[in-house]
Amino acid sequence: MRKFSFRKIKYMLIGVIALTAFIFAGCGRNPAKAFYGTFESTVDISGYVCERADEWMSTALMSELIDSDDIITDIRLSVTIKFNEDGTWSQTADESSYESVVADGYEKMEELVRQLLKLRLNGAGETGYDDDALDELIEETIGMTLSEYVNEYVTDIIPSFEELSDIYNTEGRYEVTENVLLRDGIQEAYFAGDDTIVITAPVSGNAVWENDYPMILIKEGAVSPEPVEIENTETSQDKTDSDSGDEEPAEKEIIELN
Repeated sequence: MRKFSFRKIKYMLIGVIALTAFIFAGCGRNPAKAFYGTFESTVDISGYVCERADEWMSTALMSELIDSDDIITDIRLSVTIKFNEDGTWSQTADESSYESVVADGYEKMEELVRQLLKLRLNGAGETGYDDDALDELIEETIGMTLSEYVNEYVTDIIPSFEELSDIYNTEGRYEVTENVLLRDGIQEAYFAGDDTIVITAPVSGNAVWENDYPMILIKEGAVSPEPVEIENTETSQDKTDSDSGDEEPAEKEIIELN
């Protein structure tokens, strides 16, 4: 089991704080109704990418230099989750998000290789290389950019979509009580709003996707909040004074203050 990321604690606190107001929203209603429908969410596949990165580093005799999960983090695959009124639920991986997963994974793998090479150079006493200088050295030495090298020689880092589908495509039964979701024997704490559900943490110790908490579920078709516009705070009196020419010049104000 990989070390617990403090980033996940931060995300959990954000989710809890943001939805604390929803705790009492369902009083007097069937709490399961908040789940009825189709939701969009994401799952963190970073652990699977790290496992393959570790295998590559071991083959390259560099596995002792760095922890892959310090760099390869938060690679997320979109999933669709449906909760039906008959007590069944299902989850399906979204293939349209896979391309961005691959791009993100290789970008972070590129950074991992860059850091590994820096450590090798530092060990040899070469400490003057920043990222740009190192990239130039790589291109001059091997005749290709670091990105080209990673894509050509550091292969199979990202699980195929079929592999991820085998992991994340699932279905079963669920029950909902106030602030506890029970999915196939696994109890999870949650907060629910009108269009958003945050599954904050497993209550039981046998969570299937332990790295995915908090899971933020957005109901399909929900409209994102409009950006907040900052209103002009100038009062009518301020505008009147300004228009009348009564406003003192800045230079005079400075003189008076001195």
